[in-house]
Formats: sequence, structure tokens, C-alpha cells
Amino acid sequence: VLNTVAQQGGGLINVAKAISSTSRVWPDRLSLNDTEFFNSTQKLTITNIGPGPQKIQVGHMPAGTVYTRGEDRWSDGSALVPQTKDQATVTVTPSHFTVAPGQSKTVTVTFQPPTPNQAKIPIFSGYITFKSNEDSGNLNVPYLGVAAAMRELPAILKRPKYPLPAVVDPTSSSMVNDSTTYNLQTAEQQPIFQYGLAAGSALVTVDLVYANSTTATSFRRDAAQATNSSNSAADVPAGAIVGNLDTVTWSARSYDQPLTVNITEKMYDARNVSKTIEDGEYRVLLRALKLRGNRNDPKDFESFLSEKFVVKRK
Repeated sequence: VLNTVAQQGGGLINVAKAISSTSRVWPDRLSLNDTEFFNSTQKLTITNIGPGPQKIQVGHMPAGTVYTRGEDRWSDGSALVPQTKDQATVTVTPSHFTVAPGQSKTVTVTFQPPTPNQAKIPIFSGYITFKSNEDSGNLNVPYLGVAAAMRELPAILKRPKYPLPAVVDPTSSSMVNDSTTYNLQTAEQQPIFQYGLAAGSALVTVDLVYANSTTATSFRRDAAQATNSSNSAADVPAGAIVGNLDTVTWSARSYDQPLTVNITEKMYDARNVSKTIEDGEYRVLLRALKLRGNRNDPKDFESFLSEKFVVKRK
């Protein structure tokens, strides 16, 4: 099985043959995108820079498909094993022709992607091969695509058996309950909000909201509001956000360690001015922009509203 293009790219280069090559091709790689925005039809132009005519046969050499997600969990970064399934079907027109010296020929390459698999996120790839009657005229063009709709991938990592996302106690690491109280004045009295990202996100915000907020979210752990994946925490009622605890841009997917935010006495307003968290009942509102998302479109965010906790200094 050929290794995936995602790892080896165009493959090893034979320098001697590259120097004496009598052919050129453009573009030198094909990006097929994901299945939602699939670039199914592509054109390749081969040019004969040799002294004589070349008879060209165009073919397809699929590479092994790799799966970036396990059956029931996101990959932990272990090695990706190429497999001979979920590969593309390719048609090239014309597939046989002769190119005179100094002339070019353009072919149309049509790709049929494998069936989308949101559960495993296959990366399929391979090479369009140009075989000449002259050994110095052979060329390969790599291609790569994703058999899934990237913006349908969940942004926030959900771990029902592990407190993630959740507000946890700084000493016991156990999840807080509605009556858990902190004064926020020392490290032992500052709860921690922890979360993970199932996919990279261009914008993640962690905000403090009042406990009785009616903010619509993608999901929350308690029964105060039914889960509705069509809603977004970007639909925040006026005055619901008390202040910002953390904002992260271009955050990568989480692996072994959760992302954490210490809830101290300080938060920040819309102008990034520091404010003190007053006594009261609060929740943490997490919002993560999904892949390909528009940060100005509420529907492109996934969100979570945490358990309630109490701030009381006296």
C-alpha cells in the first residue's frame, strides 16, 4: 500500500532524472478539499520540453487512505496506518495522446470521492501518472481530499465520563455542584474551568454569565435547558455576559491535556478593561467557532453552559 500523500507528499525525488526531465506539468499538485466543497473536476497541462515527440499515457495510482478519528474517540496522535479502502475513483480525458516538442496538452481529471464518513474522517489521496515513451518524460501529480464535511465536525470535546467541559474544584478536581461556594481570593478558592477541542477553532471565548441566564447553547450538563444542537451560544441575550474570562484564537485540537482557565477575581469587559467579579451565582459560557465558520454568524459556533457555582466573600 502506498503511503498517504498527507505524509509523504510527492514522494522521493530522483535528482538525476529531475535534471534531465523532458516534461513539465502544471499544477504540480491537486487539492480536492472536503466533500462539501469538493473540487471534482481539475485540469492538468503537460508540456514537452524535449527534442522529440512523446507518447503519453495518463493513469491513476491510488495511495492508502488514513483515518484521523478512531471508532469511538478522537485520535490521540498515534501513527496513521494507510488502508486500501475509501479511495477515489478517477477518470482522465484524454488518457492517451502525443505531444510534439515545445507543445502542451491539457487533460481533464474527474474525481469521484469515497462515501463521506463523519465518524472516522478519512483522508484519501493518490497520484495522477503521466507515463511517456521516453523514460525522462514520466511525471506524477499528487492529490488529496477529505471524505467528510469539515464544518460538520464538532468543535467542543464532550467526555460524559470525565468532567470535560466542566467547572472543577481546584483542590479535588471534582465537578462543582449548584451550591459550591468560593471567595476567589486564594488559589484554593479559585475554581477551574476545563475544556477540550474536538477540532481546531479560529475563535474560542470563555465568558462568565449569570446562573439564571436563558442563553441558548448547543448543550449543557444539567436539565435546566434541553439540548438543541441548532442553537448557538453566540445568541446571547443583552446583558447576559458578566465578563470575559479568556479568549483564544487559532487553537489546535486537544489531545492528552485539557485546556484550563482559572477563575480568579478578575474578568474583562468588551473593551478589555479589568473588572472584579462580584458576589453572586454564575455559570461559565464556552463558545467555539466550528471549522470553516464565520465568526459573525451565530450558527457557526458550538457552545456549552456549565454547572452553577456561587461566589461569596463573607
